[in-house]
Amino acid sequence: REIEERFRGIVVEQRTLRRVLRRRADKIRQKKLYYVEAEKIDEKTVKFKIKTQGGLYVKELIDGDEGRTKPNVAELLGRRPLRIDLKVIEVEAPKTASSKKDFEEGSGG
Repeated sequence: REIEERFRGIVVEQRTLRRVLRRRADKIRQKKLYYVEAEKIDEKTVKFKIKTQGGLYVKELIDGDEGRTKPNVAELLGRRPLRIDLKVIEVEAPKTASSKKDFEEGSGG
C-alpha cells in the first residue's frame, strides 16, 4: 500500500536512459504518474498495474536505472528486481483540441 500511496498523482523525473546515452542528449524529462496498483503474488513476485503519461519509461520506474529515475520502486523497497516483465494493456489516443473542446462543452468527443 505504501507504493500505491507514494506513487499516486506525482511527477517522475527521468534522466536520459543509460542504454541510449551514447546517441541521445543527457537531459531530465518530467512525466506524470497517475497511479500504481500493487498485488503481491508470492514472496518474490509483485504485479503492478501502472497508468502514466505517454513517454514515461516504466522499466526504469521500477528499477531506477541506477538513480536516473526518481522516485522509483526499487528505492522505496530497498532492493532492485531480478527480472521485469512488461505487458501493455491499453494505450489511449491523445485528445485532439477539437475533441477536447467538444467534451468540455458536453457533446461527447
